[in-house]
Amino acid sequence: LEPWPLPTYHMAESRLCLYEPDPDLMIKRAQGQERARQSEYAAEERKAEYAGQAAESGVSAAITEFELFFAVELRAVQETMSQVVTLSSSKDDGALELVDWWREQNSMLHGHVSGASDFLPVSLREKAVRRIHEQERWLHEQRERLGFRKVFRFKDRSRVMPTAQFHKRAESAPADTVAAATAWLPPARGAEPL
Repeated sequence: LEPWPLPTYHMAESRLCLYEPDPDLMIKRAQGQERARQSEYAAEERKAEYAGQAAESGVSAAITEFELFFAVELRAVQETMSQVVTLSSSKDDGALELVDWWREQNSMLHGHVSGASDFLPVSLREKAVRRIHEQERWLHEQRERLGFRKVFRFKDRSRVMPTAQFHKRAESAPADTVAAATAWLPPARGAEPL
């Protein structure tokens, strides 16, 4: 026996081919598929209508402009990241400046996304914020790898009292000043009051 030749269908044609043993069920399924196709057509028409409205109001132009700008800026941030990754330690020439520039670029990108939040669709805004958060996570990892630590320093050293002078003042303070300063403390158990 020879197998039946398979029918060839053209992709452009939209034929409904169902086989069900029950004719009523076949008709119901065909009607369901027809309704689904009609709702697809209606959705495409609505999408085209929204695109036309967005083009008239200029929102779509602003969105494409933002996407292009964000792509260029993100590429610049990624270039800075690749330069930081090649650094071997924090003592390399310009390492701190490069890491600071990378952090500043990330904050500028955050500013651009928040500035465009009034016309950006939520999905596009979330995608951009996710990309920025990835960059910030990599920045944090590279800062840890390079060993940058925050160092606490007084900006104005004239306001800082040397430790020797502090101890001399504490020793030379009159007893009534010490008593006044410690009056609010609860008395220690078994200790005599001053």
